[in-house]
Amino acid sequence: ETCKIYYYERGVGRTVSSSTGSAAVFAVLQKLNLADEWLFVQTPVGELKITGKSAIYIENLTKIVYKGIYLG
Repeated sequence: ETCKIYYYERGVGRTVSSSTGSAAVFAVLQKLNLADEWLFVQTPVGELKITGKSAIYIENLTKIVYKGIYLG
């Protein structure tokens, strides 16, 4: 099963991805019996795989976009 989700963050506008938002969509689709134990979510930055029944797990690739040093 595959779905495409668009994300909108209040105060920011459209964003490219959200693991929390994707997990919420998966939970609602399961509740409505429109998804079984897994779902592929197409986002503008790639694909997420979401699985689970009593707990939700998200598999995706991450990319470091910034590195910093804490001087505290």
